[in-house]
Amino acid sequence: MLQEGELRTNEICDRVEFQSPSYFAKVFQKQFGVTPTEFAQQNKQRMADS
Repeated sequence: MLQEGELRTNEICDRVEFQSPSYFAKVFQKQFGVTPTEFAQQNKQRMADS
């Protein structure tokens, strides 16, 4: 969902049934090494470079 870039982190959080956007961000960062926002920005940059 973040790769598609159409939804905000809060909207994704609701769809994957996390109660807290901050907890979602913490778990996401632990798993991927970047925050959801950083991930989305990096993905946008990659798409622009392609």
